[in-house]
Amino acid sequence: MMVKTCNIIPPFKNNPYEPSDPLSADIYTKVHEDKAFNASAIVPNDHWAVLGASMQKYLAGRSDREELTGDIQKYWDEQE
Repeated sequence: MMVKTCNIIPPFKNNPYEPSDPLSADIYTKVHEDKAFNASAIVPNDHWAVLGASMQKYLAGRSDREELTGDIQKYWDEQE
């Protein structure tokens, strides 16, 4: 049901079902051909709380790009 109805890409290789919608089918194929990039990021626990606030400020027009990049740089400098 998860694959056939919801078009969720099965996470296990032993699942015989393949998604039928074009986007999921293409991703499924690329993953099985080792042509996909794993974009999951492992970040510190406070990453989104700290930088999320900076991003919201930027998106609301209360800071500029330079201030946002400065906040990001400062955050990562403090992680070392």
